[in-house]
Amino acid sequence: MSADLNPTGRIFKTEILSDLGHFEMNDLALVSPYVQVLVDGFYFNEVTGALSNSRITLGALVDISSQNTVNVNVITHLEQRRVKHLMKEGATFVQAKKQASSEILQAFYIGEELDGTSDNVSLVDNNNNAASLLAISSALLNMVSSDAALTETLSSLAQQIESDGALSEADSERIKQSIRSLNMEYIADNVVTRYRDLGMEVEIPDFLDVIPIDEITEQDFFTTEEDFIVAYGAAVKSFYEYYQAFAVFEAAYAHTVDASTNSTYFEIAGHQFAPTNTPVFQLWVKAYGTVRMFSLLVQKGEGSQLTMANEIARYAHTHLGYLYWSMMTLWGDIPYLDPAQLDNIITPPRTRMIDILSYLTPSIEAAAQHIQAASNQYGVSRSFPLAVLARLYLSEGNYLKAKQYAEDVIQSGLFSLSPDPWGGTENVYGYTLSADFLEELVNPDYRELINSSNTIQYVTYPEIVLTASEACLNLGEVDQAVGYLNQIRQSKGKSASASTDRTVIEQALLDEIKDELGKDGLWFSALKRNGKAEEVLDIPAYRELIPIPQQEMERNPTMTQNPGY
Repeated sequence: MSADLNPTGRIFKTEILSDLGHFEMNDLALVSPYVQVLVDGFYFNEVTGALSNSRITLGALVDISSQNTVNVNVITHLEQRRVKHLMKEGATFVQAKKQASSEILQAFYIGEELDGTSDNVSLVDNNNNAASLLAISSALLNMVSSDAALTETLSSLAQQIESDGALSEADSERIKQSIRSLNMEYIADNVVTRYRDLGMEVEIPDFLDVIPIDEITEQDFFTTEEDFIVAYGAAVKSFYEYYQAFAVFEAAYAHTVDASTNSTYFEIAGHQFAPTNTPVFQLWVKAYGTVRMFSLLVQKGEGSQLTMANEIARYAHTHLGYLYWSMMTLWGDIPYLDPAQLDNIITPPRTRMIDILSYLTPSIEAAAQHIQAASNQYGVSRSFPLAVLARLYLSEGNYLKAKQYAEDVIQSGLFSLSPDPWGGTENVYGYTLSADFLEELVNPDYRELINSSNTIQYVTYPEIVLTASEACLNLGEVDQAVGYLNQIRQSKGKSASASTDRTVIEQALLDEIKDELGKDGLWFSALKRNGKAEEVLDIPAYRELIPIPQQEMERNPTMTQNPGY
């Protein structure tokens, strides 16, 4: 670079020499001491414990007149545009680097400055610099669902920081929510294991030493209605990411999509994965990160003097019901995080499914009493908690309650069956991608295998009608069961069933569940409810539950593994 950080056009190339990231450049003839170092390649994701699927590029602006070693990292990458801007305003290179890195740390709620410059920071230094780098890197990785999304997020944040060193309120809240849901022990274990695999023993500092986590959780937040609205938006985005990952996992496992050639999910599709499987761990981490976000909204909002806070707490209760249902579908008994005790939960034990249901249903039933019938600006109507209740009670085998809540939705008159599933009349709860839902949150595997449209539907009206049919059939109300079943069949251009034979109706019902709901995360649970999973999926009984991730087994001394793994 020139003295004012403009490119000279002189480019020198080399290769990274090891998985530890070492590279060398020798005998360079430079016109100034300033260089921009760009590194391109795959990276290790400390949040998931897996290598990336795609390459990314990171950069650093460096004065090499006083140093022989350069570290390129997310801090050096984020600060580049800001450094150039500050130098144009008259700052020296040293001043610009110091101010830019300080502003980046502040943007990630880190309460101190770097000791030295960002390009001297290494993840393995076991000091506050390393803790700051790990905190920023982990928060960024926890915010995104793909390598492409990481690149987009880095670019977006760098552009925002460029002019005034600050981020938008929305991105500040995304970072805050990401930090809240980080699991330091998981991350440290992942990094230590990775370096050990590379032949290097390292100690990882606790990044909570540099982030005043209590402050960002309580002292400067949840004091206004706007705080709750922003936090709810972040939680909904996390839910959006989790749902996509769950839907892909469930569809691959239950064979409603062909994932046999997908490198991420082919083990899932083949039912041959172990507790060390990366998608299993990623799903677990995303699930509990999202659970914590909604649980915090319940904890802070319930009983608040702020009207909107109480309203959002009701939405949060409903989302928690949905989350726990999906997790119990896969893992069975799982830890339940009591919102009232959230701050004290470190290594929660497994909770029986029947107990989790007893915790969830009363609060969702109470929420349904207070949420308005028509959909509001958040896309939530009373039908959402009613639908979640119907789903929970159906999984519990309480067919009377399942029928009651499904028919409450049906009798609302707000929805209808349609040959066009994206026409809107079948959408009980869902979203269409807009400015509020960033494209970077879209899971590419979900787009490829499940749904390529911009509309995502968490609960559909066909599910409600089929729930009513299944509940009626199990209550011995065969005519009603067939009536609901035929509503679905005829809306899709199929002939009505005239059978009154329970076995025939049950099979016809399962066929419709697979056809209508097979990519909505609902087929595996239907097979298990009806005792068909082993036969249809050709799996042993123990694989009706997937394994608890090995990382959770090692971290949580109270955790027990599912049988067979």
